[in-house]
Amino acid sequence: MPLAMNIKGLYRLFLFCVLPVAIAACNKINSDTPDVVGNKAHLSFVNTIPDGVSANLYFNGTRQNGYRIAYLEASGYINVASGQQNVSFKDTTYAQLIESPITFKPDSNYTIYLTGNYGNGVNTINTILTVDNEVSVAGKPKLRFVNASPTAQAVDVYLNSLLLSNKAYKSVSGYARPDSGTVALKVNIAGTATTILSKSIVLKPRSVYTMYAYGIVNQSGTKGFNVALNN
Repeated sequence: MPLAMNIKGLYRLFLFCVLPVAIAACNKINSDTPDVVGNKAHLSFVNTIPDGVSANLYFNGTRQNGYRIAYLEASGYINVASGQQNVSFKDTTYAQLIESPITFKPDSNYTIYLTGNYGNGVNTINTILTVDNEVSVAGKPKLRFVNASPTAQAVDVYLNSLLLSNKAYKSVSGYARPDSGTVALKVNIAGTATTILSKSIVLKPRSVYTMYAYGIVNQSGTKGFNVALNN
């Protein structure tokens, strides 16, 4: 009798110890919540090459995006390895557009603006890297300007009365605090009264924007000079 009681006690102890582990394991397998992948950075890229070439992103020779990114398309944020990576872009025939080493911090957000020209056998492709970790605050929006237009040279950007002056090709401004609501945008050749773009944009309060210029000055259509907003 004591032996039977000991066996029953051991069996209960076994259930007490093992069942919670088994249940936890089952819950983990069936959970809809993705596992957290540590030590990753988050990278998006925007194709602003006006020649219309589509591009793919590679880290150390391995493609990162799931589908090719055409002119004026963005990849959205992709989880990528942090640390120093050999970053390259290739067209859909696997021809190299540009390659360079870039260091990414874990748990940080980045965007690469792919710009330049790739037509008529001339490769002047450039990349502009931005860090996208700015936090919104109450009141007016935050906005910075990226000049990704290969023909614009330096420009002055007016947002109502706010001026971002002398922004050269491939430059990234600091964050400014323009008005919210409908804002009159004007882009001039730097230091002149020559306006190359005039339009209205809408900015929301407590928002963070990157406004980037793209396209070719004095050309119409989708390849013409214009700006777009990332937020």
